[in-house]
Amino acid sequence: MADAGIIELPMYPNKDSKQGSLIRAIEDKTGTLEASTLTVAVDEMPRREYPGGTKLWLAFLALIFCLLLGGLDGNIIAVAVPSITDHFHTIADVGWYVTAYRLTTCALQFTFGKLYKLHSTKWTFISSQAVFLIGSVLCAAATSSSMFVVGRAVTGFGVAGGTAGFWNLLMDLVAPAKRPMFGSIFGAVEVLSSLIVPPLGGVITQYLTWRW
Repeated sequence: MADAGIIELPMYPNKDSKQGSLIRAIEDKTGTLEASTLTVAVDEMPRREYPGGTKLWLAFLALIFCLLLGGLDGNIIAVAVPSITDHFHTIADVGWYVTAYRLTTCALQFTFGKLYKLHSTKWTFISSQAVFLIGSVLCAAATSSSMFVVGRAVTGFGVAGGTAGFWNLLMDLVAPAKRPMFGSIFGAVEVLSSLIVPPLGGVITQYLTWRW
């Protein structure tokens, strides 16, 4: 039955035998259904513990903060470009201010996906945030337009690791039933970071300096 469609339903415990049942429904070309049941002892199923209370919310707020910073850094450059070009007295590299950041962010998504699979999720994520900070410092301390572009590329490198890591960490921190709620909060923060960039970037550039 090579053309059959396979639908896997969730596993539920059997009240009488205390076993879980995995029902696989196979639909053939004529539309009829054939079902087979695979029972697995509940005691043999791995039970995963998730953090709760203060530990969960502190970890989640830290992720939100990193997500917010990444969103701001990716978009706030548009507001600061006039001040940056005035400082370096050149517009030759303007296109690279955004491109270098986006290029490394996109190009390294799969690389970080593999790193998260092979190594500790926690330390891979922390390492990516360290790279993000290094890139931000390079941008803030840039003495030339070229150095600023390099800093933007390094920052994008770190953001790539953060973007790939948020959802991996969500799987480790939150039970399946609560993941939709926490995932929607991630999405809301991303949208919020895009909305507050223009006024925030304008205030920072006008009253402080673009290096912030």
